[in-house]
This record gives sequence, structure tokens and C-alpha cells, in this order.
Amino acid sequence: MDIAQTLCTAKDLIDVLDLGGFVGRSDVMKCIQAASDAFMRKGGNFIPLITSKTFYIDNNKRSEILYVPALLSITSLKINGETISTDNYRFVPSNRMWENGPYIGIELEGYSWPCSDDIPIEIAGVWGLYDLTTTLGLSATQSTASETTLVVTNGSLLSPGMVLKIEDEQEYVISGSGSPGAPAGTTATSKVNGAIAQGDSTITVDNGAEFHEGEVIQIDIEDVYIQKIGGNVLGVVRGWNGTSDTSHVDDSVIRVYRTFGVTRGVNGTAAASHSNKALSRYVVPDMINHYAIKLSSMMRMNAETAFSGSSGNSEFGSGKYMIEIPPGQIEKALQEFNVGD
Repeated sequence: MDIAQTLCTAKDLIDVLDLGGFVGRSDVMKCIQAASDAFMRKGGNFIPLITSKTFYIDNNKRSEILYVPALLSITSLKINGETISTDNYRFVPSNRMWENGPYIGIELEGYSWPCSDDIPIEIAGVWGLYDLTTTLGLSATQSTASETTLVVTNGSLLSPGMVLKIEDEQEYVISGSGSPGAPAGTTATSKVNGAIAQGDSTITVDNGAEFHEGEVIQIDIEDVYIQKIGGNVLGVVRGWNGTSDTSHVDDSVIRVYRTFGVTRGVNGTAAASHSNKALSRYVVPDMINHYAIKLSSMMRMNAETAFSGSSGNSEFGSGKYMIEIPPGQIEKALQEFNVGD
């Protein structure tokens, strides 16, 4: 099973650190994954995981409630192979541990939990600490379950690090927007309208309505970030993704990064074909997202110092990045999401 539990995105880090895209000696996604793994090991999954778990009740621990870790919903409940109807059990607590959060127990009605190491209690369902998606206003088509790319009409709305939901499948965005290994851009109908000089912060195109603020485009081999659109004039940041800010001739071809590399069927879901289906993304609690960005940023900046921990100089200012994981920071962030043993 491919597990995707990233708690922030590449766009989060790029925006917070003002990186200018995917640049520098460190891989943004590796920092995000490492920080997210640290949270997952200590706290659990904040993005739903679809799987089955088997429990046994010790003879000396008879209870009216079967305590389970971070259960979001049940697909099927079996005791010794016998399916228990949804009418015969209820969740504890009835209103979840917190909004969009899990249950921690199941109480039977009309049945008793078997207290025997030989009788399995099998629960197939959705597990995790949080279950919330937000719609992206995008739809996508994937003709087969084996496609490893996702094409959208607005590249600004996706970012590597996102876990997406399309029908019953979860997909993990691993590349895009000119990141290392990203799919090539899609050729736009519009071309550059007028020559572009090195350092120009605006670019005129044939039809500005074809683009979106926040998208990354490619002209020749330079990546350019679109900050603002006014008619057919794009306000841009030049030399994005570590490319060179250079001149371009009139009628230069423009490519737009709207194809993203994805890992299919993550977190226990099954890859399937999709035809013009709506895309949503999983989100995590704001506090967890904040700390994941903070930790990822510290890891990334430390790597940029060649792990010396110091950057800059006395004249222009310096920074210290010696401690990547401040003592107690992860535990502090997870305190509000503790479901007990």
C-alpha cells in the first residue's frame, strides 16, 4: 500500500520562504515528506487510510466498549466471521473526538464483545485523525487506472504534496509546476505579443484570458510565474524555478504547466478510470499544517547552508538553522489530537 500523508505542500513552502519556485540545493518535497513522517510516527494519520484491522479482547479486559484507534467510519464489522449490522453497534463518542475527527470506541447493542484471544473482531473501514476535503473547482479525466499524470485547466490550483480525491480514489501529487521531474507544459494558443527584454516584469500575450494568476509558464527554457493579469498583460516573476531571466522574441511559444505527476490509488484506495470527475483535496488541521510548514522550512534552510546551520553574513544579516526539530514542538502540536492508547 502506498501511503501519502504529507501535511503541507510545495506551494506552502515556496510561498513562506519566498523561494522563487523549486530552486536551491535541497529538494522541497523531501523536506516536506520528512517533516510529515515525523508527525505521522508520533501522532498517526491525518489523511484517511482505508484498510482492515483485526482486534482480540483479552479475557481479563472485559468491557462494554471495544476501544479502537482513530476510527473514522466502518465499511464492515465482523465477529468471528459473522457480519454485525449497523443497527447493532454505535460509535463512541457519538459526536467524534473533535470536528472531522475520529471515534475511539464501538459499543454493541444486543451483542456482547467476545473475550477470547481466539475470536477475531475484524473492522474494515476508514482510519485516521481527520477527514476533511475541499473542492478545487476542477474536473479531470484519466482514461485508465495506470495513468501517472493528471491534466487540469488551471495549474495554480494544484501543487506537489497534495493528496487529491477523485471519486473513491486518492491520488498523491508528486511533481508539477516545473518541479524536478515534472511533466512538460501544455502549449498555449496565445503567444508572446511583442519582444521581451531581460528584466521585464510584464509580458504581453495574445489573450490573457487563457492564463490564470498563480500559474507557471515556460517561454523558451525560462520558467515565469504569473502574479497578476490585466487584460492581455501578465505581471510576472522572471527566472522562476532557478531558470535564467533572458530575452525572448515576438511570437515566442508559451507553455503552461497544467500536467502533474501523480501516484495512483494511495492510502488503501484503488486506482480506477475517471471521466470528467470533480477533484477535491484533503486538508489537515490548521495547527498541524502550520507546524509542518515550520519544520519543513527549517529542514530546507538547514540544507541550504550545507548543514552548517548558518547563512548570510554580518553586513546583510544572518540566520541560524542548527536545530531542525525543536524539542517538544511536534508533541506540542499533537496535544489537541491525542486519542489515547
